[in-house]
Order: sequence, then structure tokens, then C-alpha cells
Amino acid sequence: MVKIIDNQFAQHEIDAIHQECMSIPCTWAAVKGKSDWKFWSGHLVSVQRGLNILSEYPFIENVWTNLNKILANEYEFKFVYINCQSVGNESPLHCDDGDLTVIYYTNPNWKIDWDGGTSFYNVARDECIGSVSYKAGRMVIYDSKTAHKPQAISVHADDLRVVLVFKLTRK
Repeated sequence: MVKIIDNQFAQHEIDAIHQECMSIPCTWAAVKGKSDWKFWSGHLVSVQRGLNILSEYPFIENVWTNLNKILANEYEFKFVYINCQSVGNESPLHCDDGDLTVIYYTNPNWKIDWDGGTSFYNVARDECIGSVSYKAGRMVIYDSKTAHKPQAISVHADDLRVVLVFKLTRK
């Protein structure tokens, strides 16, 4: 089951969350083909570092606080990371660890015709059973064992697909 939650944040908050995500230093993990095709994934906070580290990122902390209320405090924080992709960076079909995954789409400049949402697949992994469009401020909540992958990004995209990903375990 996939749950989509919109309209949790005002536009100025969406903008601030994205800017905060983009300000966190990360290393480019791969560059494919053209010199402008880039991908990075930054491990922001893990349970080992403690949730108090989120206080360094007040807008990201606000996403977690909001999410925790939505989930009725039934899940524990495992870790959060930022994932950025550009044209040509395809991710394979996969499942996540933990019990619940939440993707928060951050980029307020993203255009719908750039694609970059998330597609979900059946247990046999041989058919797409649905997809969610990329929309800034949107949270997508799903069972971590659900096979999924980011949609390809259109060659017309001139910005990064940026997501904030929370991995959670049931209390």
C-alpha cells in the first residue's frame, strides 16, 4: 500500500527544506556519460548519531516532526538521507530495509513533464502496479519491502531530482 500526503507545508517551508537539503555537503557518487550527469546520495542522520543531530537541520527536523505525527508515533527513526539524481542516472528496481519508507520530494522548481516520480511493482517484480508523480512537498509512504524505483528523468530536465528519504522501523 502506498500513501500520498500533500499540503503539509507552506510554499516558503517547501523552499526552505529544499535549500537546507542542498546545503548539506555530499560527495558525487557517480558520473555517467555527459559531464553534467550527476548522482549523489548523502547519509545525513542515522540512529547511531542520534536524532539530536536533526536539530542542526531545523527544516528537515520539521519534516520528521510532521511525519511522526502523521504516523501516530508508531515508528522509530532508523536513518534519513538525501538522494539527488539527474538525467541518465537510473536506479534499479529494489526494496528497502526497515519497515516503512517515506520519500519527501524537495525540489520546488521541478516540472511535471520532467518525470522523476516513483514507480511501484508487484511481488513478482514483473509489472508496475502504480506510480507517484514528483511534486515538491509531497510525502510518499510505503512498506519498505515494496519493490520500487525512481522514474527516469526526462532529457528536458534542467535541475536535480532531490528526495529526502526516511527509513523507519515499527516500535
